[in-house]
Amino acid sequence: MRYADLIEAELRQITPGDLLELDQLARARDWVRSGAELCRRAPPATPPMHLVSYFPVVTEACILLGDHISSGL
Repeated sequence: MRYADLIEAELRQITPGDLLELDQLARARDWVRSGAELCRRAPPATPPMHLVSYFPVVTEACILLGDHISSGL
């Protein structure tokens, strides 16, 4: 099975929480299905769009959020 197929299967498991996430999820699925390169080959931008995973770290005391400086996210 191709990596793109595995990634698409994971994307299908996500239930969007709002309209923005619904739109972003649709764009991500379209991108994966397009056959474009998914992983960064060379910094800073080859290919210009690449696969990134974000997740919050949650404990009883706090929630840790990160900052993707290059993308402004």
